[in-house]
Amino acid sequence: MTDREDKQEGQEAELWLGRYKVRAYYPDGEMWLYRADMTEEEARELLEPLGLNPCDEKNPYIKGLAEETFTEEEADKVIAFMDSFKDTKAEKRPAVKPTEGSIGAGDYPAGGWDGFYILHAQEGYDLPFKVEAYYDMRNYEPTPEAELRASIYETISKMSLESLQELKKWLEPDFISSLQKD
Repeated sequence: MTDREDKQEGQEAELWLGRYKVRAYYPDGEMWLYRADMTEEEARELLEPLGLNPCDEKNPYIKGLAEETFTEEEADKVIAFMDSFKDTKAEKRPAVKPTEGSIGAGDYPAGGWDGFYILHAQEGYDLPFKVEAYYDMRNYEPTPEAELRASIYETISKMSLESLQELKKWLEPDFISSLQKD
């Protein structure tokens, strides 16, 4: 999967002034980040000046185009959070104005080597808005380690806080060293 081209139908794409997209890259793939808690009103304020209606029944994905953009301040906060993950590098880029018939990252179909990651559920998340990510590992050569990591990410995202705390205790260095003695 790739970002929308800078040119659509032979025309230069216009930048959406003041709006940015954030992408994160990690060893097994990349993530397209989006605001999971954007209200209809916020989406309307962003989209109506562009002649788009976030409640358009003919194009139900218009709101998602606003959700995958951030102000520069929001983008910088998201980048700082993402960069706190080991081997992850995030970047912002100016967003292009959305067009009808396009789809936002939060509305992509998923399954297999791509899916969604609930970042705002992670320990230490302190942003004043909820960010989620669509991740895509289809273009990366799957290794046994990558397959295991994907399985772990998917499992952990579904675990309760109590189960995660139990898992953390189980993974403590003392426990791991006791396993190695056997």
